[in-house]
Amino acid sequence: MQQMTLWKKIWPLLAGLTLGIATGISLKMLQLNWQWALVLAVILGMLAWWKANHIKLALLGDAIALKKKPFKTLLNPRQWLELTKRYKYRIAAAITIALISGNAALWANKNNLPLSYALYQPLFFFGYAKLPEMVVIPPGNFRMGCLQGDDNCSSRELPVREVNIAQAFQMSSHEVTFLEYDSFVYAIKSQQKTNVIEEKKNTLAALNKSLQTGLIASGIDTETSLKEAIASKEKELDILQRQIVYPDDKGWGRYDRPAINVSWEDAQAYVWWLSQKTGQQCRLPSEAEWEYAARAGTETAYHWGDTASHEFANYGKDECCDGLVEGKDQWLNTAPVGQFKANAFGLHDMSGNVFEWVQDCYHDNYQQAPNDGSAQEVRCDEDRIRVLRGGSWLHGPVFLRSAGRVRNYPVFRINDVGFRLVCSLPSTEHWFAEH
Repeated sequence: MQQMTLWKKIWPLLAGLTLGIATGISLKMLQLNWQWALVLAVILGMLAWWKANHIKLALLGDAIALKKKPFKTLLNPRQWLELTKRYKYRIAAAITIALISGNAALWANKNNLPLSYALYQPLFFFGYAKLPEMVVIPPGNFRMGCLQGDDNCSSRELPVREVNIAQAFQMSSHEVTFLEYDSFVYAIKSQQKTNVIEEKKNTLAALNKSLQTGLIASGIDTETSLKEAIASKEKELDILQRQIVYPDDKGWGRYDRPAINVSWEDAQAYVWWLSQKTGQQCRLPSEAEWEYAARAGTETAYHWGDTASHEFANYGKDECCDGLVEGKDQWLNTAPVGQFKANAFGLHDMSGNVFEWVQDCYHDNYQQAPNDGSAQEVRCDEDRIRVLRGGSWLHGPVFLRSAGRVRNYPVFRINDVGFRLVCSLPSTEHWFAEH
């Protein structure tokens, strides 16, 4: 009797999940459109419901009658009417759960996400966003560039120069993960489905009209503030009108793995969104900030010493280009973030796992690079090629060096490139601590 009571309490949940799971499976395995998938889900759910009754779990009320004449009982309108009256609240609960889980399964399928990822869709819908874990990087001076003077050095890592990082800042303790990035994609796509873009266009038009007529808009006290508001709205519209997609994980897994197949422009959109969500100033690190944080007070080739080791990082074979499983590095491709010991600043995976975008335009050397830690964004070529740092699971140890740097186009997406971010202090520290 106690088991029967327990079953009556939990069956709406199981019935609803049955419909949702059946929807997802039918879409994935049978490649059906959503209408047929929903029909199949309902049929499978009803069959599961009937089976529960058939083994005397009393879901239809009259277990004995159903066991003797299951199909006749199922097709009896009076039986269904009685069922509806008797279990109306449980049926409503089952239908609600079915709709939520079914919609989540459809969302996962439509965006080529794993079916298990559907569990996050309701959370994303209500505004949930997993925020990056941040650590404080103290101010200081360091020598930037290839300090070893060996064959691994490149002219693009020279000349060595002294750089001063005057202000402390926060940096994410690991690369931005799929779960963190996907919450951003969901938020942007949700706005793209509504009339938000049209409203933003109207607001921008009104601000531009105010600038032209000299009539300062309400809530804006100076012409400078008006121009800043216009620039902000233009940036927002630009991002909302982009084709933001859920990055391909290559079947290696999402969740706490670094987001890959993200361009420099994608990373810019993410840090803009995070700044809007938190009210803080977040951005990509400058190249100098990145190397300062990667070295964490060291002058060796890697933060752990001068010899590459799979005990400290996930990287590939010495000869280009393939992954390698060796020692603590048990991942042929990307590893979940934070699997290796952090450096002295508390940062994981500054060497290996995935290359990381930084803010700077690429230049062939450091001849005219700033020495105050700021990003080098002057004298950019017309393609505005950007810098990548840190090496990856696909490449050999020479790219993992703290001084190592490569380049690519800002629209470039590939399976060994991701990013991490920095945010200002002190208000950011307080915000992230609370969230």
